Amino acid sequence: MNQTNPLRYLLLYIPFILAWLTLKQYHASYLIAWLGSFFIFYLSYSGLLKKLPSDFKIIEQLMRPIFLMQIIFAGYMCCTSIFYYLNAIGYQYLDYTGNSVMFQDDIYGSIAKCQMFYVLAHGALVHGILAKMDYPIEKKYNLYTSSMSNLLLGISVICLPLGYLFGKVGALSQFSVQLTGLSFVAGTIALAFAVKEQKKTNFWFAGALFVSNLMNALVSGFKEPIIICVLLLGVFLLPVYGKKVIPVFSILLVMLFFILPTFIGNFRKLAGQGLALNEVRDQSIDAVFNSDQEALQDDNWTFLIYRFSEIDMFMKYVNT
Repeated sequence: MNQTNPLRYLLLYIPFILAWLTLKQYHASYLIAWLGSFFIFYLSYSGLLKKLPSDFKIIEQLMRPIFLMQIIFAGYMCCTSIFYYLNAIGYQYLDYTGNSVMFQDDIYGSIAKCQMFYVLAHGALVHGILAKMDYPIEKKYNLYTSSMSNLLLGISVICLPLGYLFGKVGALSQFSVQLTGLSFVAGTIALAFAVKEQKKTNFWFAGALFVSNLMNALVSGFKEPIIICVLLLGVFLLPVYGKKVIPVFSILLVMLFFILPTFIGNFRKLAGQGLALNEVRDQSIDAVFNSDQEALQDDNWTFLIYRFSEIDMFMKYVNT
């Protein structure tokens, strides 16, 4: 792969420099830093700094650091702060409602400073990834298997009961979550490979396992396992169906982000009352369907501000 002039990597730090120079102009600095992450995305994927590897189609490279790591880090850490910023200036979604909380005078300065650090970290991350990106990598090991879906289903089936058993043993309970999570992920990817390999038996078995794991995830009290597995399924189905799956999974993820905050909020509230987990799950599902649209929107907006966006915690850290 062609080497890049090291000076060209300085382009990645232009958003940080501009945000730093305008730091006293809080809103301008924040917007420069926030939009700067999209500028870094453009630089990393356009080939201006370094051409993307050509050993695989782009759609088959999504698990590589330049895609997966950058999108998770920058997309989750750097770009989601816009919801917190909109709330700070008095907006809920696109409706101006006025500031419901009396912010301190320096709240905008703190937001701008943290976003400046975000875009600096984003630039540094991409700098490191691109500088060391050298494909194709020489293969040292090869996994020979007649069917990836068979292998992944085997891993999923083995890990699921092990996770359950380990959860019953005090000293081994720490491995229960990891084994259960591994079963969930392996089963999800097995479903995608079953579709790719056109194995109907594996497809139905993996589908049933996916639904079973999904129901178990609903009683975990966490949103992440559900969202991650749906996202993984979409990523691994992309090479099979191409861009046709993007709108489907985009809509599905938006629905999850809209519904899960209310579900998880009710679940945690009811779980503290000593009810059985299955009963708590069912009542929480009923709460989602019985909630009016305004309640769902309020729960989702709170989730977008304080959970989906983590800048509030970062601000507390920076200001201490």
